Amino acid sequence: MIIAVSGVDCSGKSTQIQYISGLVDSGQSKIIWGRYGYTPGIEALKKIYRFLRGNKHNKNIAWTLVNENTGFTFVGLIWQWISIIDFLFYYGFVVRAMSKTGKTIILDRFLIDFFVDYELFHKKKAGFFLKRLASLVTCNPKCSFLLSVNVKTSIERMALKNDPFPLSKESLEKRSKLYQEYRTSELIIDANRGVDEVFKDIRSYIQI
Repeated sequence: MIIAVSGVDCSGKSTQIQYISGLVDSGQSKIIWGRYGYTPGIEALKKIYRFLRGNKHNKNIAWTLVNENTGFTFVGLIWQWISIIDFLFYYGFVVRAMSKTGKTIILDRFLIDFFVDYELFHKKKAGFFLKRLASLVTCNPKCSFLLSVNVKTSIERMALKNDPFPLSKESLEKRSKLYQEYRTSELIIDANRGVDEVFKDIRSYIQI
């Protein structure tokens, strides 16, 4: 079984994922974190690039190249499509294969997060073709949750966590809007409440 948990920063994804994992017998769940541009294949390419450039410890160097070539350039398009293909391969084949082992696979971010990240990174909408392709190729979770939290609550939680890279109010507002725009079949859970109340709602949809 596959369960996906999505949402903006500080919506409580990690906490709820740990709660869900606790419902499963010991050793029978696997939590997978991933997002556009950070799937295993593209991470391996970044390491190779850093090695060839002699910058083994600069983890941002590969994405510096991408950031400088996100327009309609040859290099930019290559990086873009490698990132897309790796995401689709990982969630379409690797994650699906993992679920066949009998374990409960819990995804920390999934398709809706992919579309949001894609638009924010490339400054353009995820078009019909990309959305259709991703929906057809990737795995089909039994339950997909979208944790909804208002911007004020998100900012307060970031402060409590002492987040070293907090998002601005404007960035959070933009992300929240995009999550609503790209939402399809995800079950919206009000995450402004306490963690136990939120988990109670999530558990009512999960049959483990």
